[in-house]
Amino acid sequence: MKKHLILFILVSHFCLYSSVYASGNTEVDTKRSPLASSEMYPIDFQSWIQSTKTAIKKNVKKIKFWERSKPALAVIPAFNSTSSLPDYQSGHWKGLEGEFVLVGENKIQLLDSPSPTGNTLRQLRLSERVRIVYEKKPWVFLVSENGKEYLGWMDISGLAFKHHFTPVTEWFFERISFCKGEYCAEYKSNRSGYFEGIWKSKGSGLHLSGKMKGRFYAYQNLIWAKRDPEDLFEDFFYIDSKERIKHEWKYHQLPLITD
Repeated sequence: MKKHLILFILVSHFCLYSSVYASGNTEVDTKRSPLASSEMYPIDFQSWIQSTKTAIKKNVKKIKFWERSKPALAVIPAFNSTSSLPDYQSGHWKGLEGEFVLVGENKIQLLDSPSPTGNTLRQLRLSERVRIVYEKKPWVFLVSENGKEYLGWMDISGLAFKHHFTPVTEWFFERISFCKGEYCAEYKSNRSGYFEGIWKSKGSGLHLSGKMKGRFYAYQNLIWAKRDPEDLFEDFFYIDSKERIKHEWKYHQLPLITD
């Protein structure tokens, strides 16, 4: 990167020197360059090169062209706490960390403003949990599941809500078992997607366990293990390109056993 900086300054000074020499005006405005001085532009070209190198050594620490530009920041909407509960929030799930919906497509662009020309902040992953806190149709502003981090803007059509999911008509995974930290569960299901299972959880000196039943619901490649009745331990999965069932993005690095 330092070599690129030196080349950039050499070329810049050569262009400025050439224009001055061609015009016959050897008086240089030292305000035009942070390296400019009356000693840097002698008529002798070799002397000019040497003086430029000297100036570079003196000033290279001051001119930090190689510093990365700061990342784009999202345009934060003006929240109105007195407004009525928006319709879109009825489609959120309620989990242990707060309300959330799921990202319904892979690698969706998260933007810094509610516009197709907005700058990309990052990509969202299929099944990632996010929370909507503001809507400017068709754009929505997202925060993290726990509400502590501002994320950015995206088109609402790329999100999956509770009402999007419908019961599966065919199901090919007879058993799904896994652990998510201190929480473990096992689902046993039939071809129609109805399941029964057990779960265990421990923490803070407590050891809890219970039984569950329900049915698998699907929306595109997303899977929701909808329990009857619903609770705060809802499990989500997705079907990958090889027809394998995977943990939702939040737990994508954890193992999952299927039969």
